[in-house]
Amino acid sequence: MDLSDSLGIAVLGLGRMGRFHAANLAAGVPGARLAAVAEADAALLAEAAARWGAARSHGSVDEALADPDVDAVIVATPTPTHADIVAAAARAGKHIFCEKPIAQDPKVVAAACRAAASVTLQVGYQRRFDPSFERAHDLIGAGAVGAPYLIKLTGHDLQPPPLEYLRASGGIFRDMAIHDFDMARWLAGDEVAEVFAAGAARIQPEVASLGDVDVAATVLRFRGGCLAVVDNSRQSPPGYDVRVEVYGPDGHVVVGEQTLTSVTVWRQGGGQRDPVHPWFTERFADAYRREIEDFAACVRRGSPPRVRGEDDLAAISIAGAATRSLRSGRAEAV
Repeated sequence: MDLSDSLGIAVLGLGRMGRFHAANLAAGVPGARLAAVAEADAALLAEAAARWGAARSHGSVDEALADPDVDAVIVATPTPTHADIVAAAARAGKHIFCEKPIAQDPKVVAAACRAAASVTLQVGYQRRFDPSFERAHDLIGAGAVGAPYLIKLTGHDLQPPPLEYLRASGGIFRDMAIHDFDMARWLAGDEVAEVFAAGAARIQPEVASLGDVDVAATVLRFRGGCLAVVDNSRQSPPGYDVRVEVYGPDGHVVVGEQTLTSVTVWRQGGGQRDPVHPWFTERFADAYRREIEDFAACVRRGSPPRVRGEDDLAAISIAGAATRSLRSGRAEAV
């Protein structure tokens, strides 16, 4: 495309993530603009158009894909719709940013990636765009700690989602731990060969009736020998808790808890600091903005995105192996 033109982006789906992306686009993304929003719910559509000033409002995805002012789309519809929309957007010649995962079945993800081979396809693993995780990745890649041999990843949500959400989520590994699986691959610079997972329904016992768990521990064995240990839970009363430690022969890199500010008050008897971020939208607010900036820049330059469809395929394959391991009680190959 002509680099003098701004990239017209349509946000498809105005649930939580769709509204978040629309707000970021409306606030200003270099080289891009909010060209349109699409949503079947008329009330949400009207609210979005009024709040963020989208040039066009569409009641369906098909209408948005037929809009000549739309150069690219952000797919923020429910997960079961992602793969079909990715394929349709590619046929329409639209570049695609898709929230993770593209699908819960690796074969469907692979087919969607093939369908989108002629356009830019980026997937929403926003942690890669967080300055702290990005800095850790760069340090590890530069050899700061030597070749990693152990990675520890923690991911705990503030509170569990409704059961209705969990029924269609694909389980804790595909819905939640998948971010940690992607981060483990990215930091290790290697592919996972084998997975062992264990879990329990300790927070909401009724989750067990869905065949799911809300507390989980997963061990990943990489092809090169590095091990990763991932612990997840659906509840963390102090706030959203995401941390990483990477160990190598020459030292270790730590991405610690992120508090609202870095201020600590010390008094006789101890200290007090601000709490951690309450939810992922606050903790990764900067990362969500930066990933869309990077998407727009990649489309305009014609360069490959940082997070490709193949990365989503790898992460969902790990999540599938973890789900099988949970049920079998054995390590499972990826």
